[in-house]
Amino acid sequence: MWCNFQESQIEDVTISNAFSSREIFKIHSSEEVKEYPRVLASLQNRRIVISVDKSLILLEDELAAKCSFLSFESEIDAIAISKTGNLILVALRDGEIHGVFIKGILLFNIAANNEDINLTGRTFVDIQKLDNCFYISCTNGSVYRLSEINEAPLEANENISLNENETYTFNETVLESVVIKKIISCSQGLRDVESSVLILQTTNQNPEEPLPLYIAGARNAVFCRNAEDDVSKVILAENFRGVKRIFSLENYILVLTFSGHLLEFCPITKLLKYPKTEKEQELLIEDLIVMENSDENIDLLVLAKTMEDGSEHLVKFVEYPSFKCNGELEVSENAWLVQQPKSSANLYYLSGRELNEINYPTAIEMVLVSETHPSERFKKLISKGLLEEAEIFGRQFELCLQPIYEAKAKKLLLTLTTLSENNPELLEKTFQQLLDIIKNIESSDFFRNNRMINMPSRHTLERYLQEMLKHLKEENDEMHILEINEQLRRLETLAIIDPYEVNTEWSKFVYHTNLAQKIVSLFKTNMPAACLIWKRHTSAIITHLNEKEICQLPALIPNHTEPFHIVQWLRQFVPTISKTHPKLTPYLAEWSIQKTRALQYAEHWPEIGLEFASKVAEVFEQIQFMYCDVRRQHERNITKLRDLVNALEDLSVLKKRYNVIFTLDHYLKDSIDETALLILQRVHLDNLKSLVNDFLYPIFQEKGQTPVEAIRQYISLLVLNRNSLSTWLERSVACIELLHNEDDRLECALLVLKNAPVP
Repeated sequence: MWCNFQESQIEDVTISNAFSSREIFKIHSSEEVKEYPRVLASLQNRRIVISVDKSLILLEDELAAKCSFLSFESEIDAIAISKTGNLILVALRDGEIHGVFIKGILLFNIAANNEDINLTGRTFVDIQKLDNCFYISCTNGSVYRLSEINEAPLEANENISLNENETYTFNETVLESVVIKKIISCSQGLRDVESSVLILQTTNQNPEEPLPLYIAGARNAVFCRNAEDDVSKVILAENFRGVKRIFSLENYILVLTFSGHLLEFCPITKLLKYPKTEKEQELLIEDLIVMENSDENIDLLVLAKTMEDGSEHLVKFVEYPSFKCNGELEVSENAWLVQQPKSSANLYYLSGRELNEINYPTAIEMVLVSETHPSERFKKLISKGLLEEAEIFGRQFELCLQPIYEAKAKKLLLTLTTLSENNPELLEKTFQQLLDIIKNIESSDFFRNNRMINMPSRHTLERYLQEMLKHLKEENDEMHILEINEQLRRLETLAIIDPYEVNTEWSKFVYHTNLAQKIVSLFKTNMPAACLIWKRHTSAIITHLNEKEICQLPALIPNHTEPFHIVQWLRQFVPTISKTHPKLTPYLAEWSIQKTRALQYAEHWPEIGLEFASKVAEVFEQIQFMYCDVRRQHERNITKLRDLVNALEDLSVLKKRYNVIFTLDHYLKDSIDETALLILQRVHLDNLKSLVNDFLYPIFQEKGQTPVEAIRQYISLLVLNRNSLSTWLERSVACIELLHNEDDRLECALLVLKNAPVP
């Protein structure tokens, strides 16, 4: 009985340029070994099951050398393990079928019919799972099906622990009874089956309970059974020495012969094809397992020996049907393959050790094979995206797991970018997984390089950036910390300008490297938002602008922009620029003046211009400079703006009191006398006296002058154009009365009398 379990010393041994091996554990026989051991092994979901003759060895964890033993009265013909790894089916030579929990607990015991039990050899051939049910094939061609087994009770008891000699029994409510049913009976001519496969089909007489297509291999032929009475037989050539095993792939039925050759069988045409000639065939195959079977790849793990003398035994990684070898390693003569998925982090095989006098192994050892350098294997697993397997492998070899954590975090970040806010539960679950992984990451480079991620929501991005800050150190990552703080501030700005989260391109604003471009685009659509962005993010914007670009920025404001919005912009823009680029203040003042001039053709001129200029002047007046040269230049700017405001105030008075409207260009382009002359020409006769006494005289007196010359010129102009002006005489007389100097009055009166009509 194979029941002595011993953990092996953990030490890597290089077996080739590409691979190294480690011995995990040994199983010794407690009795003298008189027959060559029959070994079956399978790995699924990190669980391992091994059968040797009458013994069953169960390992809950492939990395932990701890096992459970079961011994049976009869030899084990076949074993199968479920996808969860919790349920193991054991088919015995005496016809009994046992269900076993991975912890070594017997679950149920059923049996085949007496007529199907072989008294001189094997009873069962294979156990196969199809459509959630287990199918068990017999050597006489009979096939049994077990009822569907609910593994939920087993999963619920995964964490129970049993001490030595302790037993545990499931009650009836935990595990329902399992029913066995014979679906295919033995037929004459079908004897001594070595291997079989079942394929689901629906083209039979009973579609409600379809019989699977049954393909079996015997010593001299391949049998194909479509229905109870439809059995086809294909004879093999004698040099193949019969069928050893049959495998069902996606588009192939492979037949492994005792001669070591691999054939293809077509169940439709009933033809056998030998894909390689004997000249091309370099190895004789002893056994194989299917590692991967998909539309893209079919990968086989082959145990073979050389054709010349059979002394060299190899395990090869082969692609099918090309037979391209992707790697090989030499093994001992006594070796067995372990059924395992390709996605496993490790490759296992069993090796017979400690031969006795008749060259039978008395110890069986589990061998783990990996890349010669575990770190290289570790990197390959990560590059292939097999992160769980890589983590298991890394822990086993005590490698640094930081690359795993970073790869997992990147994978979750990529997943987050594809999620939508419409599924908040999944979003929160994925983000929480990311936070749990990030806590294990030590490298600051990861956080520096993975800041610019498009999260599905602002709130998620805010939490992510705040988490980034926890992992960066100010002494080494000052610039990155400043950038993250800026991005957090931009999220706050978004909450102000877009509180209902209407903008679907908000992430572009958060990560924009030059917000000045964003502001320019907002000039056309949302000037208040542009002002707010400049106010809250000046420090981030100004570093990307030179003097030329700063001067261009206000010039990019569209002409149709409301004056109020321009004032709001200048209130945020001018104080900042005056501190960072004081030499540009005169330019901004001149730009403001020109912007005021652009309003002179507006509907509400000059009131709109006066209001605009007054507010702009207030903005510039609030600026203070320390250095005298800059201060003097600024005072000149203020003077220009105040002159502008005064002129607009004059225009406002002219419009409101005298109903005279002037553009700013007309009002300021000429001398004061010429301007006064223009005003006199346009004022109504009834307002002439008030205009001169209340408007012109105060303005001229501010400049130390009088409007006499302008009035004299106006009287001369009236006389000159007397023939085209019906009221020239009345206007002339009214102007003469406004002259205070007697000589001026007499001179002008004489001129008028000379040209007046005779009464």
